[in-house]
Amino acid sequence: MLLTTNYDDLLEKHCGIPSVGRSDEHELVSFQRKSFDGIFHPHGHWRDPENIVLSARDYHDVVQDERVQEALMHIGSTKTILFVGAGGGLDDPNWGQLLRWVGEKYEKRGPVHYVLFPKTVGNEIPHMPLNHLTCETRDDIALWLKGLLEPSARREGTIHENLENVERVNIHRWLSPLDQSQFLNDNSDIPDKITPFHQSVTNLPSFWETEGSSYVWLTGNGGFGKTIFCTSVIDSTRQNCRLETAGRSRDSLAYFFCATHDVFEKDSTPVYHDFGAFCRTVIDQLCPPKTVYPALRDLYIACTEYHPARHPTNSELRDVLLRIIGDLGREKSRVPDEPVQPGETYLVIDGFDKLPRNRQSPFLELVKEIRARKFEHFHLLVSSRDTPRIRNPIRHWGEWNEITCNHKTVGGIIRGYVTRSIYNDPHFYDLSRSAREPLALWLIDELTKSGHSFWWVYWKLQDLKDLDFLDRKSIKRILNDEDDVSEEPKERPARRRRISK
Repeated sequence: MLLTTNYDDLLEKHCGIPSVGRSDEHELVSFQRKSFDGIFHPHGHWRDPENIVLSARDYHDVVQDERVQEALMHIGSTKTILFVGAGGGLDDPNWGQLLRWVGEKYEKRGPVHYVLFPKTVGNEIPHMPLNHLTCETRDDIALWLKGLLEPSARREGTIHENLENVERVNIHRWLSPLDQSQFLNDNSDIPDKITPFHQSVTNLPSFWETEGSSYVWLTGNGGFGKTIFCTSVIDSTRQNCRLETAGRSRDSLAYFFCATHDVFEKDSTPVYHDFGAFCRTVIDQLCPPKTVYPALRDLYIACTEYHPARHPTNSELRDVLLRIIGDLGREKSRVPDEPVQPGETYLVIDGFDKLPRNRQSPFLELVKEIRARKFEHFHLLVSSRDTPRIRNPIRHWGEWNEITCNHKTVGGIIRGYVTRSIYNDPHFYDLSRSAREPLALWLIDELTKSGHSFWWVYWKLQDLKDLDFLDRKSIKRILNDEDDVSEEPKERPARRRRISK
C-alpha cells in the first residue's frame, strides 16, 4: 500500500494505478480494505485542488477528518510501515500525529515500523520507537528501495513506458464497476467452515470440469446457502487460477451478485443491481490490471471520442462482454508458429431470480446467448431458484449440471456449524461444560432436526446469544417464534444430475 503527502502523480504514472483522495469516502474505504489499489494522498492531489493542504487551516481540517485518520490508524495497526522522506518529523501536522500515535502504541512493545533516512541528513525523529534504516545520500533512496524487490519484480526505464496502464485506469473509471468484495468476504466468513462449503454440498473434490466447457445450475429454496455456495466456489477458483506461462494464457475469473445486503443485519434491505452494472463489473474483472482488450478499447473510443461524458448502453456492453469471452477461449499466437493455449474463463452469477421480474430478462437472454455460442474453455455457474411459482427458463437452454442446496445436502454442514458454535463460542460456554452438556446436545438437535434453513439456524443462534441465562424454557421461547418458522422445503437429489431440454 502506497501513501504520499506529495501533490504530484509520479507514483501513479510509474505504477499504473490511480490516486486515492480524501473526498471519495467509498474509494478510501476500498483502499483501506485493499479491494482497490491506488496511491493515497492524505494532503490532496493536484487534480483535486479543493482538497490540497496548504494553509494551517487545511492541516487542521485533515487532522480532524475522521475518515483520513481512521485509515491511517488502521494501516498503522495492521501493516508494517516504512516511512520514507519523513523530513518534517513530529512537526508535520499529519505525519507527526501518526508518528506520535505509533510511538505511544508501541512504546513498551518495541519498534515494529521502519524509517529510512540518508546518512548525510540523519534521523530527524530519533526518539520514536522505529527501526532505523540508512542509505548513503538522498540520491540513493530509490536504489535502496529497488533493492527490496525480487529481480523479476524490478522495472527498468522511464515512467512514460507505462502509458498503457494509464489507459487501463481511465477505462476502469469510465466503466465504474461495482466493488462487491466486501459482500463476498462477509459471506465467506459466515459458515465457520473447515471444508469449503461447495465441496461439503457436492462431495466432489474438484468443482469445475476443465475438459471443454462446463455449465452448472445451482438451485434450491431460499436460505439454504446458494450465495454462500457461490462464494465458496469463487474463493476456491481464485486460489487455483493459473498465471500466464510460456505456452499458456492466464485463467480469468469474474463474479457478480445480483442482490446484496448487510449479511450481519437480520432484516437488512437488499440492494438490487441491474444488467448494466453486471456488464461493467464483469468486463472489468475479466480484463487484466494492465491490459485493455481491443473490443473494450473500441467501445471506449467510440463513446468518448466526441462526448467524453457518454456512457455505453447495455446492448453495447453486452456485445463487448460476449466478444471478450470469445477472444479468451481462442488459441493465441503472439509469435508465428508458436501457438499459446488459452486459459480457462470462469463466470459466477448469483441470484438473478431475486431481481424484480422486469430486471431478469437481459440476464436470461445473455445466458441463452452464451449457451448458443458454445464458447470453448468457458465455465458458468448460475444460482437461481426453480419452483412451481418461479419456473426458470434456463432449464431449457442446453445441458446443465444441476446442484441443489436443501436440508438433505446442507443439513450436515448446518449441524457441524451449530456444534462448533455451541462448543467454541464464549456466549455458550456454560452449555459446553460437562454438567450442562445434555442441554447443549438437546439444543443442537432442536436447531438441526427440524429441516430449517441455514439462515434460520444462524439467526436463532444470534438471538440465543442475547439471553442472559440459557435454560430449556428460554431456548424454546426463542426457537418457537412463529414469525420466523418456515416449512420444510421440498427435497431434491444431493448430487449432480444431467438435465436437458
